[in-house]
Amino acid sequence: METRDSRASSYAWTSILHGRDVILKGCKWRIGNDKSVSIWQDFSLPQRHTPQVWSTVIELLVDAKVDMLIDASNWQWDHGLIDGIFTPEEVEVIKQIPLSQVEAVDSLFWPFTQRGEYTCKSVSESALHALWTCQELDVVWENEDLWLCRWNNVFMDFKELLSWLVKHQQNVELFFITTWSMWTQRNQVRLNQPSCSSHLLASMAKERLEEFLAVQPPPRTRPMVIRSQWQPPSLGLVKINFDGAVFSKENKSGIGVVISDDYGLVMALLAKQLPRVHSPLEIKALIVSTTLQFASNLGCFRG
Repeated sequence: METRDSRASSYAWTSILHGRDVILKGCKWRIGNDKSVSIWQDFSLPQRHTPQVWSTVIELLVDAKVDMLIDASNWQWDHGLIDGIFTPEEVEVIKQIPLSQVEAVDSLFWPFTQRGEYTCKSVSESALHALWTCQELDVVWENEDLWLCRWNNVFMDFKELLSWLVKHQQNVELFFITTWSMWTQRNQVRLNQPSCSSHLLASMAKERLEEFLAVQPPPRTRPMVIRSQWQPPSLGLVKINFDGAVFSKENKSGIGVVISDDYGLVMALLAKQLPRVHSPLEIKALIVSTTLQFASNLGCFRG
């Protein structure tokens, strides 16, 4: 797994090495004795996003394995050493990783299948592979300003990828259009229909998004509604509120009057039912006359 490519390598051997790199990108280490797992290259933290160790590499420990982080006397994490090497966030995660109490060697496993074994079928049938991780799609997702997460994050499936993009608002609209374009192209190729080159998918998706946004109506702005709040009258005065209503089905009308003092307390109430339906002009006249008569009887106009 550590063999390197050379200029003299055949095309078949180079292809195998490229395939190995793809597998290694998705594989994770099952920790045994920690003697094979590099702290900085291989150590995967048990968290969904950014499982790699991001703490600054210490020059003297650049080739160190994970077993140096373990106290051999009790086979527990060396808390003092871990606290001095990693960030507080990584320290908390590392200390929660259980250590095997049985002697076993470290081994690689494929986290996308139940048995942990890599198969061509497990990759080819994955939507995540078909639309995101496949090496052939590098030309589609090559803009690191937009899709840096493709290199910095490992996702278990397409659903997890989509959830992460939505949560972090990472060009969601462009992502949908791009994946739709890729899926359309795949179907066109499968049906032997004319299709565009993969090198053009990213620019075409961007153009489609710009066209869509250009024809969208501007967002509606709701007019600000200023609600008036009832206020009590000035000191020594009273406030009279009145209103009227018409009930056509019952062939009736109604008048209501409320008189309040300068503390806002109700002094008097009047609710009067009229035996027939009045016109708007009639009901207004009746409201005014009834209100004035009611206030006069209460002595509201006395000097």
